[in-house]
Amino acid sequence: HRARLIAQPRPQRRKNPAPDSATALGCGSTRPPWHGVLCLRVLPWRLLHVPQPNETPEPKARGTIFLGFRAAAEDVFGKAGLEAVRAALSAPARERTLGVVVANAMLPERDVLEWYQVVLDGPARGDDEAFRRFLRSMINHGFGRVRKALLVTLTPYQIMDRAAELWRHDHDTGTLECSHSPGVGVLTLRDHVYTQTRVSRLAIAEIYRHCGNLSRVKKVTETHGMQPDGSLRVVLTLQF
Repeated sequence: HRARLIAQPRPQRRKNPAPDSATALGCGSTRPPWHGVLCLRVLPWRLLHVPQPNETPEPKARGTIFLGFRAAAEDVFGKAGLEAVRAALSAPARERTLGVVVANAMLPERDVLEWYQVVLDGPARGDDEAFRRFLRSMINHGFGRVRKALLVTLTPYQIMDRAAELWRHDHDTGTLECSHSPGVGVLTLRDHVYTQTRVSRLAIAEIYRHCGNLSRVKKVTETHGMQPDGSLRVVLTLQF
């Protein structure tokens, strides 16, 4: 009996065939591997892109900013100035910001930085004051008549109290901190690309100054500079 057991061939374990690419993708098919490409169309869209561990979302700004840019460029520099900006922008930025822009859409902040540099180097001819005029016009167009009329009813302090909320509405990154004392307002921008270039720091400081100047105050002046921690600090001096 023992000899028979030894001589008896051992049953072969049946190996499962390796799944083809379509089966591996969860399509439940045993068709040739190329069929997996077709199955991708029915997979959830999240499976089509796998974020990398070090991948971070690109900072974005609301589309109303670019609508203000377009109006301001033509208002301050004329149609020729707007066309000069159009020609100088990179193709992706030109398509996103001078094509059909949805006001509530979020577009890359790098397009804002590119607009700033192109306007300063182009129609503004490197003149900071001409660039400031462009920024003031952008604010006037961007706020619209209703919001601009509301600013006139507020004090600079009330605007600063709401500045952080307004920032979060138009930008998905960065932190704006505001404080004030009689005659002085301090705004600090942290963790944002606008702190990284001279032209963007100038732009932010002038935008804050002009917003304050639209309120119930006679005059607002500003000074700004980088802080050791990499933040941008803007000091507004208020004259009533």
